[in-house]
Amino acid sequence: MIGANLGSEVQDKVDAYRGNPAALQKRYMQSQELVDLLAMQKMKSEKAAYARDMQLKMENKPTTIAQQYEAELTGQTKNDMLKNVGGVLKNKQAMAQKNINKVAAGDPRVSGVAANPLPPVVKAAGGGIIGFAAGDKVPTTYEELVKEKKAELKKTI
Repeated sequence: MIGANLGSEVQDKVDAYRGNPAALQKRYMQSQELVDLLAMQKMKSEKAAYARDMQLKMENKPTTIAQQYEAELTGQTKNDMLKNVGGVLKNKQAMAQKNINKVAAGDPRVSGVAANPLPPVVKAAGGGIIGFAAGDKVPTTYEELVKEKKAELKKTI
């Protein structure tokens, strides 16, 4: 029944089987009618168009050429930065590994705290810069200090 109303027949089939496309497919397998095949193809195209439309709506695509260029340059800048940081980290790791290998091998040219001899220890004799008299009491107030100093002066005079 192919004729002038083919488009409306296909649309009627699509509307009738929109909720159950498997039934339309089963019907086509049994009848092998062109209208059923065209209806299945139209349903498939509508679903694909709907999926594409939803995907485009979900993406945050820039609308103007300027925004597209800006997004592209931003992406390139981020990629360049990631490459540079990766290179720096790789160099730092290589240097650390090289130093670990030197220390592990016992390289005599290795410098650092472990390789340097200790300097001789110089001890301050008699309590440092100011020597303390053995057994003397330290005054706790200013008045006591003044009394002690006056007593020392009287002894020397």
